[in-house]
Amino acid sequence: MTDEEIQPIDTYSFDYAILDLQFSPSNPAKFAYAASNGGIFVCSFDSTTDDFIVEEKFIRVAACPDTLILSLAWAPPHLHSDFIAVTLSTGVISMVDSVRLTSQSKNYAHSLEAWVIAWSTAIDCPAVYSGGDDSALCFHRLKMDLQLETVFDALPRDTLHGEFVHDSKIHGAGVTSILPLWINENNDEYLLTGSYDEYVRIVQIKSDVRKPQLLLEKRLDGGVWQLRQLEVPESSIVEKNGKLSFMVLASCMHAGCRVFRICRMADGNWSIEILGKFQEHESMNYASDARLEAPGQSLQDLTFVSTSFYDKKLCVWKLENA
Repeated sequence: MTDEEIQPIDTYSFDYAILDLQFSPSNPAKFAYAASNGGIFVCSFDSTTDDFIVEEKFIRVAACPDTLILSLAWAPPHLHSDFIAVTLSTGVISMVDSVRLTSQSKNYAHSLEAWVIAWSTAIDCPAVYSGGDDSALCFHRLKMDLQLETVFDALPRDTLHGEFVHDSKIHGAGVTSILPLWINENNDEYLLTGSYDEYVRIVQIKSDVRKPQLLLEKRLDGGVWQLRQLEVPESSIVEKNGKLSFMVLASCMHAGCRVFRICRMADGNWSIEILGKFQEHESMNYASDARLEAPGQSLQDLTFVSTSFYDKKLCVWKLENA
């Protein structure tokens, strides 16, 4: 993309749907995508060659080829691991070894589709959070060896005991997005979640009981399918006056995009302020992202890209007067 103009590099056709695509946080030339054929593909690419994708490897996750892989998340860099967490249309979550090309463990966490998965920000606790169509937000602590090379069964098959927390009281409909916030105080964690019920929520996870506690919720007028934290200098996680502040981009299905600021004041009170909207899509907005144009410093220097489903539309836009 140059000067706000989209220039396709290459086009690939497949015999299956692609439900999610995520780049490796440790290797920018590597990505994985979730497919509707019961597996994921791990790919390497080189933008300087004629064939953009130079390597593609398939990993079977579900025995049934009709099972949809709905989302995936690479292990964060601090874990020094090549594992990918994935969710299935059967409600299962699975851990996949992208080097050995194997699916290591499964947990039947949700009674309906498992829509989303995200890794915990805790340094000393390899764990993931998942959200499903059953309105449940789940916490799963993983069992790994000291080198984080092997994931043993996170939980016994078909059971829900061990390091597992299942909460279906906070959300009024399916949990569709989870954004862990890099705030770690007293080993507590904070999540931003989105739901079909059109609300975005700030949830605190207490380290002692791992029971989610709702801190604040705000309606965005559309199902909150995706959440992206915006990386701009003016959106500082920690400010000198003790206030926490950061900005988020939300894909809100039929309502389009929302850009909002989250703040926690020194007295502990939280707020969510809508800064802008983009509503030019004529169908469901499922994915959006943004890029900061150098030497940009503010929201006005971000170039946004958003997509919608039925109308097959891709939009490039800027936020004004934020």
